[in-house]
Amino acid sequence: MSPLKSNVVTDSFILHNKKRSQQFAINRIHLLQLSASLQLEFAQQLSYQEQLTYDT
Repeated sequence: MSPLKSNVVTDSFILHNKKRSQQFAINRIHLLQLSASLQLEFAQQLSYQEQLTYDT
């Protein structure tokens, strides 16, 4: 493989890895947001259940 073609392949591979890395980071953020949202929902449900318990 010529040095020029080799550089193009290497650059393409690096760019591909950067894109995958960015997508992985975005997916991780989405999962963290979802987790926080579910934890909040769970806490609100618990709070609601406790209120029902104290009100009766």
